[in-house]
Amino acid sequence: MTNIIDFQLADRKEGESIILMQRRAPIVLILPIIKTILFGVFPFLVVIKFLSNTLFVPIFLFCWIIIGVTYLFFEVYNWYRDLYVLTNERIIDIDQKSFFHRVVSETTLDKVQDVTYEVKGVFATLFDFGTVFVQTGGAKGTIAWEDVMKPGSVQKKIMASLDDYQKRHKADVSAKELIDIIIDEKKSAEPADD
Repeated sequence: MTNIIDFQLADRKEGESIILMQRRAPIVLILPIIKTILFGVFPFLVVIKFLSNTLFVPIFLFCWIIIGVTYLFFEVYNWYRDLYVLTNERIIDIDQKSFFHRVVSETTLDKVQDVTYEVKGVFATLFDFGTVFVQTGGAKGTIAWEDVMKPGSVQKKIMASLDDYQKRHKADVSAKELIDIIIDEKKSAEPADD
């Protein structure tokens, strides 16, 4: 399972520290809970109205409850397994699509080109959650952290991490630049032919 402890112990690269680790806002579970409750109430109304004196009722209600609980478990499982991680080296988006389908996207901070966020709708505005978009130069294009709490704050943390990353790696020299420096040093060390 990819949870906070697993990531901290297994997936982290040497010298990498975790800056932010977050899941989707817990408030997004309200809709599945409401659906499950309504799904659970409906059969009792049907049973009371039409099937109150049959042997089929207990079997029907048991199956209905199992389906509702499975649906709620599925939604909570997917919510729990979705994980967004910001480290001092990379951005990771783990999306659990279903029980047996997970999509992991990651990019190093040097490939980040832009970070924006979107808060859409009354509910999201009231509870301050939204989507943070990380535009990259890689093949993936955009990494989206959906339904995160305080997306403006998350955007600022990503931007601050990007600035820190650039400051740490600013002194790094490319291979071509290093070769040019060595050639220039050799030329300046050779005696002049007059």
